[in-house]
Amino acid sequence: MNMKPSEILSETCQIGRSMIEMLGVLAIIGVLSVGGIAGYSQAMHKHNINKTIDWIAEAANNYYTFTAGHNAADLITQAYDGTLIKQFIAPKEWVKNGNRSPMGGKMSFGAAGTVTVQNFAVSIYDLDPNDCTDLVSFGATNYPLKSLWVNPQNKSFSGTACKDDEGTNSCITTVSKLNSPAKASKACKGKKNSILLIFNEY
Repeated sequence: MNMKPSEILSETCQIGRSMIEMLGVLAIIGVLSVGGIAGYSQAMHKHNINKTIDWIAEAANNYYTFTAGHNAADLITQAYDGTLIKQFIAPKEWVKNGNRSPMGGKMSFGAAGTVTVQNFAVSIYDLDPNDCTDLVSFGATNYPLKSLWVNPQNKSFSGTACKDDEGTNSCITTVSKLNSPAKASKACKGKKNSILLIFNEY
């Protein structure tokens, strides 16, 4: 069947429009996919932070409820016993998660203080700057803390590993230096950070 030139041109234009429309749809899908991934990542970050905050609050409440009926001297000896922590203090989700935080790093609960003064301590490791900043700034303004340590080298807080200053390899322990996202972000400057929250005695 012979087609007129005008008919051939019309059909070609229709094919061209279809291709352009398809490319447009693919471009839109690509943009939406990127936005969706970013949104999902942000939602998961918020979810993990909220879950960690809930675990800390639950464990602190369990600890002080438990200590109310027990001898303080015995608790100092027993508080780091994994069985005691897992049975009476730590959230069950933490136990199921292999003693790790929702962000994937090591997380521990225990006692800090003396025979006459009982404080509750929470340690969290392997925190990226965003997770560290959110947890630190929240903790500094919402928890009854005696001190809040941040180590940008992702180290533990025993011995003389930390000093109360803002040096490159030092820890920050003064809560007032960490009570805003901007201050917390300055402290959480390592690729991986560790934090230690020590609660006041209730």
